[in-house]
Amino acid sequence: MKNNSFIKAACIAMLILAAFSCEEADLSLPTRKENFSDKQWEIDAWDLETPLDIDDDGRAETDLMDLLKTCDEDNLITFTKNGKVLEDTGLDLCEDDQPGEIHTYNWDFDKKDQAIIIRDPLTNKKTDEWEVVFQTDNRLWIKFNLLPDHSKNSLVKTIIKLNKK
Repeated sequence: MKNNSFIKAACIAMLILAAFSCEEADLSLPTRKENFSDKQWEIDAWDLETPLDIDDDGRAETDLMDLLKTCDEDNLITFTKNGKVLEDTGLDLCEDDQPGEIHTYNWDFDKKDQAIIIRDPLTNKKTDEWEVVFQTDNRLWIKFNLLPDHSKNSLVKTIIKLNKK
């Protein structure tokens, strides 16, 4: 019985020590725009936070990848260090796309809110905000409103998981 008490006390002491060590460390999300700039990103997963029947088939979807056209699955996104977002339509073109077509937007990074701000390339007006929820050198997860037009459905949150190409 004494042996179990010693083990419990040792575990509690280790937890307390770990807690004090964590207070000294900077646990803030280490997101910096340099960490994901000038890399090509491709969509690995696209999920709704709350299931919703988007295609009116009577079933609520969470996996939006199932609803993407095949021609959109190879699109690539690049955040350039000079503040441009480049969306490359990929090799598998949709009917409205042209070979080598690249859509361009402006972007900047709000470090306080850990958000990528997307801006209209002509007016530089904010058009969308993507919260960075997870990031490594090879993965970037962003969360945003599915319908950023501020309609009643604009609170439909999605998470896109991007992998470095």
